[in-house]
Amino acid sequence: MRKIWRGFAAAAAGAAALLSLSGCAVGQPETAMDTYHYDGYLNAQWGSDPDEVANQLQLDRTQWVRLEEDQLAGMPEGTFGYAITRTTMMFGLYMDTEMYFAPSLEGVGDYIGLYAMKITFHEDPAYYATSDLSLCDEDFKLNGDDAIEEFQARAMYNRNVEYGSYTDQYGDWDTITWYCDATIDSVSVDDETRAAAKENLGALDSCLSMWGEYFEGVSGMPLSSATIYYNNPSAPSYILFSGLPAAVLSDVESAGEDA
Repeated sequence: MRKIWRGFAAAAAGAAALLSLSGCAVGQPETAMDTYHYDGYLNAQWGSDPDEVANQLQLDRTQWVRLEEDQLAGMPEGTFGYAITRTTMMFGLYMDTEMYFAPSLEGVGDYIGLYAMKITFHEDPAYYATSDLSLCDEDFKLNGDDAIEEFQARAMYNRNVEYGSYTDQYGDWDTITWYCDATIDSVSVDDETRAAAKENLGALDSCLSMWGEYFEGVSGMPLSSATIYYNNPSAPSYILFSGLPAAVLSDVESAGEDA
């Protein structure tokens, strides 16, 4: 699970990016996250379309912009994305937020919707105005241990944590991954839905492996997971949120309802 996508571009950050991961609030209708026991990112629901996500994150139309094709270099065929342009801080650092959607990936799926998000942190002191300094982390570096402590304090289902390391063309990273127990094999769905979801994820295993290590074995991945990449002096820290299995399950369920 300690894997990475390449070619991601940064765009301005989302003020909705608070520290909570769970999307269900007291008194709100039950969501897929509650039904299948996984956390997303804030109220953003894996499998949603852009308008639904904007509503879930309380963004107005001026606060998110479509990513250009060159900003999606390194992403699977079929991906489109949006950058949130409402600025905020997390862990004392400004950050950029991108959301990745797909109607289908490499021809698999009817409408997969939101399947990943990426937060990139600004760790260059020159980025910050003097007036910002009282709010900033003192060394302008993401502290992974502090970050995972905050996320775990708010996580409802993504309670499993793994520490590791990763090396790519940008150098060496320390990583922290957290994820839920739920997988396609373990969730409570009917046999037809499970079989269709497994078939689609198996097809993705076959056709997405060319896009990088992160897409190896998606059929066996938890429904929702996230990884912090940090402690690399050559590149900014970032967090990758993945809900591809959850999005595929949502797509299959929607197709069944429409049939």
